Amino acid sequence: MILSRKLSDLKGLRHGFFTREQEAAAGAARLGVSADNLLTARQAHTARALFIKAPWRTGKEEADALITDKPHLAIGILTADCVPVLLAEMEAGLIAAIHAGWRGAKAGIIEAALAQMKKHGARPENTVAAIGPAISQDNYEVSGAFRESFIKQDPWSADLFKPGAQNHAFFDLKSYAAQRLERAGLPRRAIEILPHCVFDEEGLFCSRRRDIKDSGSRHGRQISAIALAPAPC
Repeated sequence: MILSRKLSDLKGLRHGFFTREQEAAAGAARLGVSADNLLTARQAHTARALFIKAPWRTGKEEADALITDKPHLAIGILTADCVPVLLAEMEAGLIAAIHAGWRGAKAGIIEAALAQMKKHGARPENTVAAIGPAISQDNYEVSGAFRESFIKQDPWSADLFKPGAQNHAFFDLKSYAAQRLERAGLPRRAIEILPHCVFDEEGLFCSRRRDIKDSGSRHGRQISAIALAPAPC
């Protein structure tokens, strides 16, 4: 299990970016909840963020960010190359788990999660963020059309592309997520980007791009999760 230094410094919080070897049930135990209370959603690369107070009654809801203030719940997201983002605002007692693929990030999933947190009392300037293992820029080759669509929407993102061959480019998705967090009001000092690349570190992480390159199939994802620790009796 990989931890964020910034989140680890917060009292009353449990979190983890789990590797491909970590079972969900074992991950729930590490977070101090039952397996039934480790919640994930049906991810669809959207900008839909849900505030939840109880486990799903019938199946999973569709969302790409989950927010809660309940210490008996752990919330998580599944990724292979996409960026997992865990947020905590401890003064308000709120946490969030965000699945930020390029579609969702571009569509505003990070801002949607922060809006839900703000609606329930959180302040961006008090929020701490950890960006977990995801594909690195050196391994994230994209088309020229992809690059142009990002720059057209977010001109500041031009600095996040490195030139590649045949009008292709290499995109820094982690830094894109970090800049959207900062532009939404988080202090830069409160945003941590973990260095792990899921494409390079095959022994630890699943990577959709690596699997397609190697065998043409997709083999799995890893979970990133966060929970509020119950108050002591």
